[in-house]
Amino acid sequence: MGADAGFDMVPMLEAKDQSKWDLFLDEVKETFKGDPKMLLKKDKIEFDAGEHPQLTLKCHYFARFSAKITGSTAHDTNVEYYLEKL
Repeated sequence: MGADAGFDMVPMLEAKDQSKWDLFLDEVKETFKGDPKMLLKKDKIEFDAGEHPQLTLKCHYFARFSAKITGSTAHDTNVEYYLEKL
């Protein structure tokens, strides 16, 4: 058992919210530009830290961006930095 951090969307976003979600994702990409732990994949943005928190590119599939912030893996990969920054 450990401590988690992050955020979720309640209520969940809908397809009509996609343009706003795209603006958010553009800001995420700009914020972490050049960071090797930000992995741009076909359907998501994933961070190579902790439990690999991710942001889906389709807003209506997004539920939560979180990871454990306790334990050696969380500490060694500095996952809390990414969770706090977003």
